Amino acid sequence: FLSPTDDPVKYPYLTYDNVLVWRSFLILADVYEHFGEGEKAGKLTAKAARLRQDIQKHCIRQGPRGLMYAWSVGENGEYEILDQPPGSLQLLEYYGFCKKDDEVYQNTVRTIHSRANPDYAATGTFQAPACEHAPFPWVLSLAYELLNGDRKRALKLFEKAPLDNGIACETIDADTGWVKTGAAFATCAGFLAHSLAVALQESE
Repeated sequence: FLSPTDDPVKYPYLTYDNVLVWRSFLILADVYEHFGEGEKAGKLTAKAARLRQDIQKHCIRQGPRGLMYAWSVGENGEYEILDQPPGSLQLLEYYGFCKKDDEVYQNTVRTIHSRANPDYAATGTFQAPACEHAPFPWVLSLAYELLNGDRKRALKLFEKAPLDNGIACETIDADTGWVKTGAAFATCAGFLAHSLAVALQESE
């Protein structure tokens, strides 16, 4: 089993991955409904509801700030508290899985953006969540802040950060904002462009 960073996982059931499947079921249900396949749409909607219940039952665990979404869980009650920017739990609200003011979600985000997160890049101008795969501030983490976090801070940091000569990259130096790993990261560039558009439109 691989995580969103393509690295092996400690426990096989990832909260983020299951939320993506939940969201995919709902999108497919809408497609079937649009084409008059009501029965198929209903089955997918029911599967999504069951999956959501299972995520809430098995993936909410005790963390450093109270109940929160675990990164991954095992079959015998094991779980792991961490986050990976390529598939961050901060996006659960963005995908519609929970509300922004949900206490469990808030505890999750507070943990991600704190020293309680073992991979948080806590020094320098460009402090942001990182991960073991690349232990430097991730540009994607700052992009998520544009969607549902500290938008003003993220906009200011992007104004300062030279990135990869103005091109989105995987991670940046915590002090200078210059590319550290993953130069010319196309996937990140697309998501960053979307996040900037959302942030600027909603700020008008």
